[in-house]
Amino acid sequence: MEQNFNKWHQGLLNYERFCRAGHPIAFRKSLSKTKKMQGDIIADTLAGQLQNLQRLPDYNRHVVFTSTGPGLVVVQKILLEQSQPFTCLSPAEYRQWMQLHPDINYRLHVHLWSHIVENPDIGNRAYSLNNNEQYWLHTEGMMCGAKFGRGADHLWKWDGKTPVLLKKYYTQWAS
Repeated sequence: MEQNFNKWHQGLLNYERFCRAGHPIAFRKSLSKTKKMQGDIIADTLAGQLQNLQRLPDYNRHVVFTSTGPGLVVVQKILLEQSQPFTCLSPAEYRQWMQLHPDINYRLHVHLWSHIVENPDIGNRAYSLNNNEQYWLHTEGMMCGAKFGRGADHLWKWDGKTPVLLKKYYTQWAS
């Protein structure tokens, strides 16, 4: 098992370097105000996810965090404080890695994700918006095993200045 982990782990680190060479992570100062605010929400979530991981009995697996641009930017500071193997990928990069190197039972890694969808189609418009506002759907979760995971969507509104949480756990699931 350890030999498989080491091979998979080293391959993933090489893949991450390859991805970042082609698509470098931006600097926070280059982000728009909107993306900075989204990054702050994602960073807060990731901190909580990492605390939850530390409670797991086999916490030493490789952690793969997936997010969009703002999440990949803010996670860099958080990574400096981590001791376990940690990789950051976009959702598309992660899907590609997993197609080529499956770990469907999550024996070699834990998958954390957090990203924000702007203007999602949420169907029921239980919360009214002004003309200058839009919905954000913050999607976050973790998979620690084939049948051991959780996820949630949190509904926000954004007026161009301040994000407002409308409903925490707008939807949620667990397995």
